[in-house]
Amino acid sequence: MPFYEKGDFRIYYEEAGSGFPLLLIPGGGLNSTISYFTGNAPFNAIEEFKGEYRCIAVDLRNARDGSPGHPGVHGDGFVFTVTRDFVRACQTPILVPPDDVPAHPYAVAMESVRLAPKAEASLYPWKDSKDHIAQAVCHVRTFLRAHQPVAAAHKDAA
Repeated sequence: MPFYEKGDFRIYYEEAGSGFPLLLIPGGGLNSTISYFTGNAPFNAIEEFKGEYRCIAVDLRNARDGSPGHPGVHGDGFVFTVTRDFVRACQTPILVPPDDVPAHPYAVAMESVRLAPKAEASLYPWKDSKDHIAQAVCHVRTFLRAHQPVAAAHKDAA
């Protein structure tokens, strides 16, 4: 079983496909189990993208099947993992597929898009029908292709 290890820190992961690496962490890490992609996710990101990318799915062993308690417990009502200042300074292109559930409020998604200098919002709602899911997956694929580093894009084309 492959693990990433650094000191006492250890994360199980699986890889599929080849090409530029695509790290898959569902739900901001709250539902981050590899089985999420094959069982509970609106679509299987591993299967969807392994033909173009080296998909790396992580299994955070302490992840639960849902949010660990009420999201208000985690801090200031923004996001669990970073501050607003971090998002304002983020120069990495990000695609935000908005949701509107207690663990992922629509208002926070839209604030993230407004704050991040290179952010885009995807379709909302995107999980309510097979057609909307397909449109969202198409948007993800277009976004990934548009933001793939030039050296990696040229290498894959050769």
